[in-house]
This record gives sequence, structure tokens and C-alpha cells, in this order.
Amino acid sequence: MKKNIITLLSISLIALLFLSNCKKTEDETTPEAMTTAIIKGKVFADLNTANDTTSNGFYQLNNETAPAGTKIIVVVNAADLVANPIAGHTYEDISFETTVDANGEYSVTVDAIAKTANYTIKAEDFAYDQTVMDVYPNTKTTRKVFTAADQTTTIVKNNTKVIDITYN
Repeated sequence: MKKNIITLLSISLIALLFLSNCKKTEDETTPEAMTTAIIKGKVFADLNTANDTTSNGFYQLNNETAPAGTKIIVVVNAADLVANPIAGHTYEDISFETTVDANGEYSVTVDAIAKTANYTIKAEDFAYDQTVMDVYPNTKTTRKVFTAADQTTTIVKNNTKVIDITYN
């Protein structure tokens, strides 16, 4: 009996020593809190080519603002929103959408961190009955599809970037 107690105490002592040396591994990297930034601007298109001439007869481009409701999409790869991205890991693109208002302006709040991130601003195509000159002084409308090139920018948290967009 005495032998069993000594054996039991020995095993308990070894287990206690073994377990006391174990430490819970904690993640030493705390993820950065997600904050936001703003990308905004004005959107232009030549909706009326008939007004692109000065009173002297010289050409002068007079863009109008894009129609209200025109969709603007801002895309960022999630890897740009991680302080230390994992090598070899595939990160998804994150999209933020907004529309042009009645004044031709857009504003979109995007996720951002302290590290510079790359954003692509995409303006969706739209169709419009563009006013064009017919036989002077008459005008007519012709359906036109307006497109705009993608634009890129960088931004960090708590900042505002102004990016104007012009359709062709």
C-alpha cells in the first residue's frame, strides 16, 4: 500500500511539473482595427455636343454631369487591408458601390487601414440620348453608350481622396 502511494505521488509530481511548463500559445500579432476612408468626386460626360461651340464658332468642350443613378464601383484586394498578408494565400476582391447624385457627384466609404492600399474606381457604362447638331441651328438626339476608363488610387485610413471621372 505504501508503495502504491509513493508511486501515485511520483506520477502526480511528474504530471504537475510537466503541466506547469506548458504555456498557452497566444497570437502575438493583434489584427489592426478596420477603419474607413472616403473616395469621392464629380462625374462628367459630353451629353450635349451642340453646346461645344463658342459664340465665335470655335470648339470648346462643355461636359455636363453624368446622369443621376450612374453606378460607381470601388474595388480593393483584401490583401491590401491586412497589415501582414500571408504569402501564397489567395485574397478576394472587395467591392464598394455607390451612385452618382443629381449634382453629378459620388461618394463612397471604403475599408482602409494605416498601410497604403490600392483601389480601382470603375464607372459603369451608360446609354444616353446625346444631343448633337443637325442642320444648324437644329439639334437632334442620338443614342450613345458612354464608357470611362478605370482609375486607380491609393489611400490610407481616415483620409479623403477626390477622383473626378470623365466619360468618353
